[in-house]
Amino acid sequence: MELLDEVNDLSEVGSEWQGLYTQADNGIWRLGKPEDTSGLKSALSKEREARKKLEKDMRKVDNPDEELKALRSEVETLKTEKIENGVKKTLRMDALKAGVKEEHVNDVVSLTRGLFNINDDGEIATEDGKSPAKFFSGQYKKDRPVFYKGPGKSGSAAFASLGKRHPKGDDELFEEARKNNDLETMVMLKNKNRRL
Repeated sequence: MELLDEVNDLSEVGSEWQGLYTQADNGIWRLGKPEDTSGLKSALSKEREARKKLEKDMRKVDNPDEELKALRSEVETLKTEKIENGVKKTLRMDALKAGVKEEHVNDVVSLTRGLFNINDDGEIATEDGKSPAKFFSGQYKKDRPVFYKGPGKSGSAAFASLGKRHPKGDDELFEEARKNNDLETMVMLKNKNRRL
């Protein structure tokens, strides 16, 4: 008797050969062990998931040129912010070195930032070529002494030490010094004007 590859019923083969057959999902008996297709099914499943993800990602990027433009714009914004932060940091350090009081340094940087640019050599300078260090220790210091530490004096006393009359009256200066707990200025004003 010849062994058949497939049979509908095991009775079609001798009992000694029936152990060689396995039943398929459709009910037909096949000669030999069924092939292990779990690896193929797993690979197929992974491939289908990867395809779904790719299709989803492609739908996200409707226009790749627009996406690229947006990314370039974001990079330029970050570069600009980094440069601006570096300029402000330099201005802050140079202002402090020139004697600007810590409590005024952020205001001084905000007030003067527009005066500085980055020149062709990559240096921070005013239009007339002054570095921040020269700017803050030069005419700006003479014009705005209230922002600077005086020689042993602070607040409006630094202004008064230059021999100039402060635009605020003594009463206003005393009140301001009292609010700021500026004892040196209060004592200076008290000695200057006994009625306070």
